[in-house]
Amino acid sequence: MNKHSNNYRFILSIFLVFTLLLHIPAYTFAKEYEDKKADYDIIFVLDVSASMKTTDKNRNSIEIIKMMIDMSTGGQNRIGYVAYNDTITTHFSLADVSNNALRSDLKQTIDKTEFSGYTDMGLGLKYATNLITKSEAIGNHPIIILLSDGETDLSGSKSGRTDKDSRKDIESSIKTATKNEIPIYTIGLTGDYNTNLDYLKDISDRTKAISYTATSPYQLVDIFNGILSENTSSVLTPVENQTATGTEQYMDIKVSDESLSELNIMLLSEGNITTEEVLTSSKDYSVISSRTYQLIKLYEPVMETIRIKIKADKGSTIRLSTLGVYDFSDMVTIPDTVTKGKSSKITFQFYDTRKKALVSDEKLYQNLNLDFYVKDLSSGEEIKYPAIAGADGYSFEPVLEKSGSYELRTSYKGDTIFGETKVIAFDVNNNPPIKVKDIDETFAKTKTARIYNMDELFTDDDNDLLTYSIVSNQGARMETLLTQNQLSITPLATGDTTIIIQARDTAGDTATASITVKTLPIWKYHYKITITISISAAILVITVITFCIIHYIRKRAAMPKPAFTGVLVGYFLSTKEDMEIPPLKWLLTDYPNKGLSLAKLLKSRGIDTTLPDAEKIWFSPKVGNSIELIHNTRDTILIGSRTVAKNTPVIIYPSDKIFIAFEDMTTELELRYKLQ
Repeated sequence: MNKHSNNYRFILSIFLVFTLLLHIPAYTFAKEYEDKKADYDIIFVLDVSASMKTTDKNRNSIEIIKMMIDMSTGGQNRIGYVAYNDTITTHFSLADVSNNALRSDLKQTIDKTEFSGYTDMGLGLKYATNLITKSEAIGNHPIIILLSDGETDLSGSKSGRTDKDSRKDIESSIKTATKNEIPIYTIGLTGDYNTNLDYLKDISDRTKAISYTATSPYQLVDIFNGILSENTSSVLTPVENQTATGTEQYMDIKVSDESLSELNIMLLSEGNITTEEVLTSSKDYSVISSRTYQLIKLYEPVMETIRIKIKADKGSTIRLSTLGVYDFSDMVTIPDTVTKGKSSKITFQFYDTRKKALVSDEKLYQNLNLDFYVKDLSSGEEIKYPAIAGADGYSFEPVLEKSGSYELRTSYKGDTIFGETKVIAFDVNNNPPIKVKDIDETFAKTKTARIYNMDELFTDDDNDLLTYSIVSNQGARMETLLTQNQLSITPLATGDTTIIIQARDTAGDTATASITVKTLPIWKYHYKITITISISAAILVITVITFCIIHYIRKRAAMPKPAFTGVLVGYFLSTKEDMEIPPLKWLLTDYPNKGLSLAKLLKSRGIDTTLPDAEKIWFSPKVGNSIELIHNTRDTILIGSRTVAKNTPVIIYPSDKIFIAFEDMTTELELRYKLQ
């Protein structure tokens, strides 16, 4: 295998692991509140045993760790270092790498690392876990990165420790890391890609991290790109490969994202490489140089094409990649109240922590593939909802048919950024049943049962199916029978009785209403009525009964009979099937004077809608250019601003407008009564 090719793949593997860790996204969950972006405490643990002289004879691990330090100058990132063989040869406590002096000291310490001695992985790992757990906590996310080319080997060591001691320290380190939520990422450093590194995988698996190796050199880039796509908010984007000419040559990078806060340009080569010039309009940039790589950092880059003049060993391959950095948090907004059966608008936006403002970048949002996931905690079912993109973010309006506890998460992926928000808990509220009225009646004791419709006593804003029960029956003896929504009452004795009815919706919420009945003996119930009728009859007989009857008969014979006049004009404002229905017109004189239903009117114009309530809306002719409307439905019917009650006839005059909102909550119809 080509020596330069192995070096390049080794460098790229370490670089990609570090970028994976450095750019894990900061999550914000919201009803208008935000989580700040987390910085990192990273300890590099490097195996510096004698075998590394062969595995890493070009000291690529040393160079890459230094490059990672230079890439971590933003925020309050802290980096430390532990080098081990069968002793701790070098260490450096966590240092704020934004401090130039501390960063320089750390890099110099790492540069002095020498490869020698045997291997005691447990010793190095335990020292690193103690170093990171005993450092002052500043809210950073702790991470350990272990780089090794082999298992513990103390066969010739004079340290006095055994392989058993080392394994014990590894177990102790894993327990400490797990307790403190410190992932230990492991990198198997091997030149031929065939070393058994299962022991490294075990360490990473048990600390919820990832272990890296490669089965072939061709798979290495794919492996790390796959890892990046699962765990980071930024994407390492390959731009171009060139073959070095040995003389000055140019490579171009087009910057087309206005929301970037930083752009890292990485040039990797199998041989020596230098940056001669960077042609850019960005005012703030730096070039960090090493033998086999060049790292160019642009701060607040402008949209342009950047040209880089470079020089590399003739025949070597120059690989150009970019890594964009966004100072973004994720902002998810959920309404304060989410109600069952009603749509609620939920939004996702980026919040620029540098500019302290929501991001309005239509191009950025349009290039994202974003989905909302809503999980019903009672059933465990999770449903994916596609989002609607806009200039200021994404939104969706779910209608959740069950009340209870839910969880929301959002995942997004684009060409240069992706991530997943934290899980947000929210509740879907239920509207309980509402009492419409109580009933208070007096009637005579008979064997005839009185029937009451419970649907007239209660309503439910969620249109839940209500179930009814009798929770109390106090007073005179009564025979009661409750069947679904019908209550039958037959008095068995005179006196007062109060029955308490409870309505329960599908969520278990309840309301109560009372039916108070005063039962009288028949003679007492009809006593006043009898007296009144007798007196009135006597007076009528003595004075006017004959005259009134004759006059009434003559007047009745002369009175015109009620007949339909005028026209009705109908306009469908909305339909359940979203059908477009043109205005309708009915000449009422074409219809029999005994009356007709709205369903018949619609059918006569070929409108075959699924509106069963239309049969219960009835029009009858009246004398004097008017018609009568009566209905027995739960629809909302207005004449002008007046509500038409159920089973209550209403007279409609010319120019009156009738508005009907059907029970299906969608279909709406307006009727206008005219003489012409």
